[in-house]
Amino acid sequence: MIFFKANEVTDLIVKQTEKITQCLKIIKYIMEGYLDRNLENSASRIIKAKGMIKDIEYLRDQIVDLLYNGALMPVFREDIFLLVNNLNILAMDAIQCGNMFMDHRPSIPNNLKKGLSRMIHFTSDIIEPLDNCITGCIKGIHKKNDIRKYCQKVRKSFIQVCDIKSDLVREISSSPEDQKNKVHLYQCLDCVKAISEKALNITENIETIIIKFL
Repeated sequence: MIFFKANEVTDLIVKQTEKITQCLKIIKYIMEGYLDRNLENSASRIIKAKGMIKDIEYLRDQIVDLLYNGALMPVFREDIFLLVNNLNILAMDAIQCGNMFMDHRPSIPNNLKKGLSRMIHFTSDIIEPLDNCITGCIKGIHKKNDIRKYCQKVRKSFIQVCDIKSDLVREISSSPEDQKNKVHLYQCLDCVKAISEKALNITENIETIIIKFL
């Protein structure tokens, strides 16, 4: 009974992680396409990503239902709840980021493009290590130290994103751009950072699970 329905929970978390990984990759293409002024297929991509949200939320609800019905050890349930809830929020943050670029269409000055491109690059760098640390922990397919290395990679990318954002905020504030466009640019930076920040929170959930159970 200690591990009641553990396999069902594991399978659902893996499916949720796969969906979110796909969603993050789509949003990455949308952001990169926007910077390159290549919006072909961007509209269909954002629609596809939004469609994934329903699947991700459904998987999250299935997992929570299992937890309410006694799956896993009681001490384990809160950690799993926080993990799947943060995964759900990560997907919504990614969609919000795509919407910010596609709906507001901010004008990005040439002097900001390189920095914003680097910010998107480091945010996208979280995708693979995040997937590895989640699946490695939940499925038990990686050693504890390897999982921690994946978590550290996400943290390093987050720090890079924060540093680049600070530089871009200073550049935007001193630029001759009109105030409305400045606001939209600030919002875009916030949305990009939110993705990496939520990914960092998820790695902290994973590290808590590792400390308790591995």
